[in-house]
Amino acid sequence: MAHSIANSFAGILTFRQLVNITGTALSRAEDLAAHLRVQSLHIVNKLLHHWRSTLTSEEHAQLMDNKTSETRPTEEEPFPKLGIALDGYGGPLLEFSSDMNIATVSGFLLYTACLKVLNIKNLNGGVGTPWRSVLSFNDDIKPEWRALYKPPITKKFADLQWRILHGIVSVNSFISILNPGVTQECSFCSQRETMLHAFIHCSRLQPLFVFLKNNLRSFYVDVTFQIFIFGFKYARRNRFKCQLINVIFG
Repeated sequence: MAHSIANSFAGILTFRQLVNITGTALSRAEDLAAHLRVQSLHIVNKLLHHWRSTLTSEEHAQLMDNKTSETRPTEEEPFPKLGIALDGYGGPLLEFSSDMNIATVSGFLLYTACLKVLNIKNLNGGVGTPWRSVLSFNDDIKPEWRALYKPPITKKFADLQWRILHGIVSVNSFISILNPGVTQECSFCSQRETMLHAFIHCSRLQPLFVFLKNNLRSFYVDVTFQIFIFGFKYARRNRFKCQLINVIFG
């Protein structure tokens, strides 16, 4: 059903625009007259009568059913059973958190799925974070992305933690490749500075780990590399505790 109203001066070019002004019954002549700046309601009513008479009974029914701007499946015309299949592709980055039936999936999950499909080749087989293999974490252990940007953590520190989780922090072992004037050695010891060394093995970190373990015992938290790198799991019922611990780690 596509009727056009050729009146560019008034800005009415489509049937949808006409319905928005006159209602689904095409009966609000006063509103249309005001929009067209026409004083004669008689002329406007004749126009509306003409447009109503050109609609078929089926088009009338469709127009009245469209009051809520929603069309729902019926038994005669059911929604097709559509889904998203990742044949030949996989990995933690391509997992879906729920059934991807397009008829029932939420808008957010569908949007996320579309992003994954659009980048499927880059995400295929990806582990999400290099720390998983470095620290031998199982696939069920995942970074606490939800807690990453929770207040009072600032965006600056959250962005840094995001880069650490993705392994894209510029350590000397990488910088030395681009700049021969920079050595691979750690600035605090004589060891080669890799990402693992900078955030786990460097001797300068050992007093920090001891401090964290001693002070977080009062929160009944056992400090591990998993919590230190992936973050402390956020739970609404303990949100203040979670926020404090993540601020300390940040």
